[in-house]
Amino acid sequence: MKLLFILPVVWLSAVSLVLAEDRPNIVVVFTDELDHRYIGAFDGYGLTPNIDKLAENGVRFTEAYSVSAACTPSRYSLVTGKFPGRCRGEEFLTESPFDEPYTIAWNTHLEAGDFNVATAFNALGYRTGHSGKWHLGGNWPRIELPELDPEADLYAPETLKILEERQRRIVKHVKADSGFDHVSSVVWMNFDEEPHPGLHHHHMEWILQGGLDFLDSLNAGEPFYLQLTPTGTHGPSHHEDLDADIRMTPGGLFEPNYDYFPPRAEVKQVIQDYHGEVNFWQAGITTMDYVVGGVVKKLKEMGVYENTLIVFVGDHGREPGKTTSYRKGNHVPMIVSWPAQGLKGAVCDKNVQIVDILATCWDAATDGQPLPLQIDSSSFLDAVLGDPFDGREFLYFENGYTRAVQIGSMKYIVMRYPERIVEQIKSGELEMAPDHLGGTWFPHASIAMEWHEGYWDPEQLYDLAADPYEQNNVADDPAMQETRIKLRALLSDVLSTFAHPYDFSNEDFYYSETFRQAAAVREAVGTDKVPWWDPGFQWPPPDGPPQR
Repeated sequence: MKLLFILPVVWLSAVSLVLAEDRPNIVVVFTDELDHRYIGAFDGYGLTPNIDKLAENGVRFTEAYSVSAACTPSRYSLVTGKFPGRCRGEEFLTESPFDEPYTIAWNTHLEAGDFNVATAFNALGYRTGHSGKWHLGGNWPRIELPELDPEADLYAPETLKILEERQRRIVKHVKADSGFDHVSSVVWMNFDEEPHPGLHHHHMEWILQGGLDFLDSLNAGEPFYLQLTPTGTHGPSHHEDLDADIRMTPGGLFEPNYDYFPPRAEVKQVIQDYHGEVNFWQAGITTMDYVVGGVVKKLKEMGVYENTLIVFVGDHGREPGKTTSYRKGNHVPMIVSWPAQGLKGAVCDKNVQIVDILATCWDAATDGQPLPLQIDSSSFLDAVLGDPFDGREFLYFENGYTRAVQIGSMKYIVMRYPERIVEQIKSGELEMAPDHLGGTWFPHASIAMEWHEGYWDPEQLYDLAADPYEQNNVADDPAMQETRIKLRALLSDVLSTFAHPYDFSNEDFYYSETFRQAAAVREAVGTDKVPWWDPGFQWPPPDGPPQR
């Protein structure tokens, strides 16, 4: 397998010699847990003038989707152009051996030597950079880092040295695994998973500065690919973070650059004036918008904005669909702008997925030359340029033990455990059926089953045109049997391309009373102990600003 990923780089080196001189620069702003209703350009309630300006100068994609509705697998598909289930990482294969179905969660990690967007664009002669959230490397023990006492004084000189050394080692590791030329301001997982509570604060300014530092490192005329991954609107609390010390970061003390991001007091006042209050989602989306504005300002100062392909997209959606194959978790807002060549103020309603971004950027950089590997990415550049574009023939989703396909408005979902879990439930060894993620208390799963009546059904079929919130499973409707059989066959064909088996031909067990009782035990866990969940949440959502 390693040989497969090494050979294309040699081939790429030859291709790079014949590329056009006016190939575009590329910036991918990959945000976190994004709702369409946060963004003004999607008729949302957020204060997002910089993101909206991208839409005015580009194409707004209304039917863009992740493959998997969680941070790690979505990032895996972005950087590799492959469905997450094709991962060959050690942890992934240990957890899901080749003789049983895999589960997709936070387990699809990038391995050194994997073909990815950095190795591809490096070989094309681009300089590549990453700044922001990574979440592609597993848990902290995978890297040897100096220990940080959670009660230490963060401002003490010895503590600052530890923070700086931790960040240095993290940067080194990300470079080694990915091949990015320049890596800075890395958030290994999420801010609230840093080892010291004083670091549990979003720091959009620090992430933006990492991207600016990369742009400052470029030689004049050098083409570049920048992956900028801010952490909004994921937890922890965005509005409370605006009161945190701007100088303190996971990498030590930081000197703010107010030329590209305004002071936090000004940010709070802007939000207050616009919304009347400063809450979680307002602070998260507004600060994210300032990140976009800062990088665009820098591109204009460099004189490269017009010939820069900018992709703005969320990694996945929100509850009650996060980590699931339901639409709410996988439907993401995406805007693509290429002022020099692309459409302006356009809307594309054709199906595309995050996994397609790699092929699209490659298409723009190589004037349509084929990718060196047979991967799952398919270019949507035609939609950006205004050429005929039909979109994906079908959408594919994989989350936990669920798999799904969608054609048009019809969507088909199945969930199947490995046989060992089935036997454990049958024998009574497991009184509680694992949720779709394979656990007994994944909060996202608890939320999903509370708001999707068909969660435990072995086959689910939804007509999204009539039922966009997937509340009415029509898999047993006699009028829908032709559609069900067609989508089932399509899903079977897709799954046959994976190394792991996935047999959903016999669903009798999932209709049994034994399974239903075990499922009821799991569902009874409920959402009362989910710390961030609002007990007043409504689904389908009411009109008005997004809930939190």
